[in-house]
Amino acid sequence: MLFASPARQASIGNRRALPMRHLGIFVLLTSLLISAGCGFRPRGNIVLPDGLRAMNLVCTQAMDSNFCDVVDRQLSEAGVTIAEDSDRLPTLTIGEVRTERRAVSISNNAIAAEFQVVRLVNFSLTDLGATLIPQTQLAQSQVYRYDELSVLGKEKEEEQIIEDLDQQLSAELMLRLSLYSDRNAILQIFAP
Repeated sequence: MLFASPARQASIGNRRALPMRHLGIFVLLTSLLISAGCGFRPRGNIVLPDGLRAMNLVCTQAMDSNFCDVVDRQLSEAGVTIAEDSDRLPTLTIGEVRTERRAVSISNNAIAAEFQVVRLVNFSLTDLGATLIPQTQLAQSQVYRYDELSVLGKEKEEEQIIEDLDQQLSAELMLRLSLYSDRNAILQIFAP
């Protein structure tokens, strides 16, 4: 039986560890390449077409500016420059923003046990008088349990739900905008 010196054992151990380290790096790089190649992007990173890099944002319903603030923030995070009423830029118009609340289940005492909060938003996108995205309604909803003993806590919970729904609606609106193709590029392709 042969015995290796401690220095020799260390070098044998390093030779075995070295391929494992390379294997880990190889697996990491391969997974990054595959995820980048399929178009995967981390959530929240929406890339808008070049034609939408600058736009007007018009909120027709001044009393519910919370949703418009969320959209403005997400547009800015996506690298969009919000202009002040320029006729030469596309205009994203946020129309009616409303919240509906309805009972979805009743307790044994004939009191609403669960409520559904539905947040609805209308928007359109125009450019130089042409409608690029017609008036479209987006909706998100969430159900929550209602306890008549903690009314104040439930009001705060409903406010938080509305904020969350605004985030979801804004993300959906950004997704719709990201799917929009640049109108000028399409016109150039089909131009005679």
